[in-house]
Amino acid sequence: MVLSRPPATRFSPARRRRGRVAANLVLAGSLAATGTAGADPLEGEARTIVRDPDRPYTTVAGEADAAATVTNPAGLGLLDGVDGVADVAWTTPRSRMRGSGVGAFVGLPLFLEALLGRRPDPLLALGFGLQWLDPQGGGDAGNVSAASPTIETADLPYAKLTFALAVPLGVRGLAVGAALSRLVSRRNLHADGVTAVDLGLSYWVNRFLAVGVVGRALNQPRTGGAADGADDVVQPLVLEPEIALRPLGRRALEVAVGARTYPTRRIPAEPRFRVGLGRAAIEPHGRLVVRAGPVEVFAEVDTFRFFPVRDPAALDALAPRNGVRLSAGLGLSFEHLAAWTGAQAAFGTTGAARATGGVGRVRISGARRPGIAVRPRRVDRIELGRIGGDRGLFAALEALDAVAARRGSVLLDLRNLSLSYAQIEEVREAVLRVRAAGGKVVAYMEGGGLSTYFAAAAADRIVAHPHRSVAITGMRFRTFYFADLLAKLGARPEFLRIAEYKAVPESYHRMGASEPVRRQRRQARGDVWNHVLRTIAKDRNQDPATVRRWIDEAPHTARAALEAGIVDELAYEDQLDEVLERWLGRAVRIRRPARVRRADVDFGDALEIAVVGIEGDLLDGRSVRVPLLGVEVAGARTYVEIFDALRKDKSVRGVVVRCNTPGGSVSAADDIARAIDRLRKEKPVVVSMGTACASGGYYIATAGQYLFADATTLTGSIGIFYPKVDLSGTLDLLGVAVDEVGFGRRAKMRSWWKPYTDDERAAAMAEMRASYDVFVERVARARATTPEDVDVRLARGRVFAGVRAIEVGLVDRYGGIREAVLRVREMAGLSRRPV
Repeated sequence: MVLSRPPATRFSPARRRRGRVAANLVLAGSLAATGTAGADPLEGEARTIVRDPDRPYTTVAGEADAAATVTNPAGLGLLDGVDGVADVAWTTPRSRMRGSGVGAFVGLPLFLEALLGRRPDPLLALGFGLQWLDPQGGGDAGNVSAASPTIETADLPYAKLTFALAVPLGVRGLAVGAALSRLVSRRNLHADGVTAVDLGLSYWVNRFLAVGVVGRALNQPRTGGAADGADDVVQPLVLEPEIALRPLGRRALEVAVGARTYPTRRIPAEPRFRVGLGRAAIEPHGRLVVRAGPVEVFAEVDTFRFFPVRDPAALDALAPRNGVRLSAGLGLSFEHLAAWTGAQAAFGTTGAARATGGVGRVRISGARRPGIAVRPRRVDRIELGRIGGDRGLFAALEALDAVAARRGSVLLDLRNLSLSYAQIEEVREAVLRVRAAGGKVVAYMEGGGLSTYFAAAAADRIVAHPHRSVAITGMRFRTFYFADLLAKLGARPEFLRIAEYKAVPESYHRMGASEPVRRQRRQARGDVWNHVLRTIAKDRNQDPATVRRWIDEAPHTARAALEAGIVDELAYEDQLDEVLERWLGRAVRIRRPARVRRADVDFGDALEIAVVGIEGDLLDGRSVRVPLLGVEVAGARTYVEIFDALRKDKSVRGVVVRCNTPGGSVSAADDIARAIDRLRKEKPVVVSMGTACASGGYYIATAGQYLFADATTLTGSIGIFYPKVDLSGTLDLLGVAVDEVGFGRRAKMRSWWKPYTDDERAAAMAEMRASYDVFVERVARARATTPEDVDVRLARGRVFAGVRAIEVGLVDRYGGIREAVLRVREMAGLSRRPV
């Protein structure tokens, strides 16, 4: 206890000492005479002046929020987004506890996403805190001696301002942080302009273990306010280590143990501050948190030193007791909002256990955390015309699944749609997930063909522009043939192929498809046509014949489409708000999806599923992308390095290979497939086929343990061809001669300046036959059949739509990237959560 001044006067050191003794004697006599059981400023919990109020539980190691500003500033470096916390604690004045107060905290991680094109760990993080502390919870009235109302103590309320800085150290889950606090009070001399410095370290070692340590009041500030410092109290340094364990490897169960230690030998004159008692004191604490979905049950227990008043004249002889504080309660989490409330009790302070107060907390998080999704007023506008390639497709699917998680509403903007039918299928499946979750989807068309309508039909409602025709005129495919052109140029194509269904060479040798190629093309394209037709009919609750009539009678004016039931409503873009409000029956705001990061709440390196997209023609060497020309080249060397790195990465538990390539170099396909073979020996690999996964693409797919394809994916084409054109006739037409010399009988076999000899053609065919046999054997092993069966029934260049590929056994299951990720998570022993 410290005796001080009336509000406007500071006491001299001598006068303060005399006042302290006198007040204690008077107070003791008053208590004895009245039998009052109230709390004496001297008795109760020993607590440093810089310590914060109680809270539902304090996290030094493990999952952090904005309150890490004061609990362990290193935790700010682990935040995934802006975070805000408000804490409140109240202890009854008679409880002899000193944990009352309120606080507000903000955590602000700073990312370099705009510079790097991705969102890594934060460059640094800032924290700000403002607290009002009322140690015994009674305000001025509860903390002033009844014998002398003008005598103030260290238990009078005061404010605490904190600024913190955290820096991640490059290793996932490892960060350091520092905090600077300033105590402010007009009346509490121990909190009058006091500065404290904290330093913390946090490390998420792995999914099961997190460790942390924080040093509080490292500068050991002097408090008391005397001009000469004679009566000051040196606030002790506090070291608080903690270990947090998740025995299940996830946040469903968390156990933490730690301690407050006081490595100091200085004995404060006031029992109010005697936490260390002149020697290294240890106050252990433990935490238990059980989470089931959005509900959390928590309990925290810690020990403390408690001083009973017996002889005010012999303060130095006071012996402490050990008390136990228990805080327990419930929490409820939404994606961006969470709240906790609980009660506190103490044991060992007065014999029997007694309730001492309550605690509460509210957290608002910018990142999306596990919890209940709330349906917002916002309607997310998903603009499919902005999507380019599979990366853009994945982003759209993720946005739609985020809407499904909160049972929200979507405006599917289909203007300028350029996706393939297979990509549209994946969008459709995501739209259906939104609807199945209770969300609503409206599709908006400004004209468009059958592919646009295929996407729109998955929605609850189709809105069309009043003055754009609905041109669902059908489906067309084209193939160009160049044989006559090459002949006019004097060029002679000499493509070799295995076998009769391998169609590409015919474009250079013929002016039309051969019967085998025409037959297999008609089958594959017919499967796509029939699937689209039947799917639209099911979506629009019509029979396929009606939809076929819609297509045959197209194009339709917008009014005719409305009358025929092809669309549900007509509206201009600026009327969509009214349309949605009328249909949904509530006010809405149409917005593009916010880019909200999902908070990573797992300790250590997250156990991840990697998705590797193989796009473009397969070639040896490194991948090349020319955006302006739309050229994608999938280089074998690049992908071999990627798969080898994933094999060595311990945080990756499984891999999805997204294959969207028509094929290319045989050696490139073999190199990539062998790299996946090595990876598959250690981790599960699932293949997701995109628009096309054919020829060399299917060769790569044989390395996967499970294959997914959309109904309209083109796959198969198990065969080989080698391109060659004899350009010697072209050189003759141009008046150009070439003198080509070779050493070795077949040195000029690959030359395009001469035709094959019979020996060279036979050698090239033998080489291709050997490669074809390897291809067929790989397929036979992967699909649990024989090479003979593959050759007769599946190979020789045959191409299948995904819907038939599943029937013939080339593909395991219908589905896209989401289904592939869920499957590989299951194979890796991870939870099947949506992606």
